[in-house]
Amino acid sequence: MAADVNQPWRDWMRKHSNLLVASFEASAGIKHTGTKGSARETQVIDVFQLLPQRVTPYKNVVIMDSTGTESPKFDGAILDRRNLPLLAQVDDALIAMVESVEVCIEVKSNLDKGDLEDMFAKCKKLRAMKLQVEGQRRPMMAGIAYKCENTNLRYFDYATAFWESPAESPMPVCVLGQAVFAAGQPDTDDLIL
Repeated sequence: MAADVNQPWRDWMRKHSNLLVASFEASAGIKHTGTKGSARETQVIDVFQLLPQRVTPYKNVVIMDSTGTESPKFDGAILDRRNLPLLAQVDDALIAMVESVEVCIEVKSNLDKGDLEDMFAKCKKLRAMKLQVEGQRRPMMAGIAYKCENTNLRYFDYATAFWESPAESPMPVCVLGQAVFAAGQPDTDDLIL
């Protein structure tokens, strides 16, 4: 039997996952919800530093299109800055052009229906932004939650909202160690991204 060349990579990713769980538990003692949320967003975005250097993760990103339309602030975004500069950096927030955005990220401590509604609303605004090049791939949006009290009910909420508006849906929504919410093509089992 041939050696699994991906095993070292999987081992490293498991260790990073364990660090993420530990950092979540360490931040549990923070009473101020805004500070706790910011700490947890930072923990998740820091994991994305492992991505290839062509793309870079940033925290607190507002997206702008060529018409001047601005998105809500996302907890994070992965940007490809080969062709477009950042437009601005104001305090701890960045403003970037929609064409440089690969993925927007929303981080939730405990995923509930309101969090899913927030993700879908932000994704709808992101997907409505005007791209300068017709046919260019639109940015994705992903959700990451540390916990979810009832993944079955939350998946039902996700699936219902996706069915009502698939083009404006975040893909995927991951609950660490519990579930991944995503839609697939029934005839091919391919993910719809």
